[in-house]
Amino acid sequence: MDLNKFSTGNYLKSDDVKTISGLWSVLSGEARDFPDGQKAVLVLETTTPKDGYVKKEFCLNMTNINRLIECFGTVITEEMTGKQLKLKVERVDYKGNRVDGIRIDVEQTIAINKDR
Repeated sequence: MDLNKFSTGNYLKSDDVKTISGLWSVLSGEARDFPDGQKAVLVLETTTPKDGYVKKEFCLNMTNINRLIECFGTVITEEMTGKQLKLKVERVDYKGNRVDGIRIDVEQTIAINKDR
């Protein structure tokens, strides 16, 4: 049984990044309330040959927030709108377990946006 089908919302999952290998464009950023506090969420879009237009929400942890700032040189999400991200899946520690986590590929993201 695939447990991903029980997840709610339109949040980006590691399986999405594994199957969609293209670039993601930043549409917007906002703060959202979660049971454990407020978190930053980026709204991303991409187009794939298989699925066509795909729009997902990427809940950011501090690792990815720091990577975004490194890539774009700003803490203002409105200044990131239209920029492209290259995402990857890495094994990470989460609550005592090794799991697949989504990470922003800093080197590729900087290279992609260099002349933009």
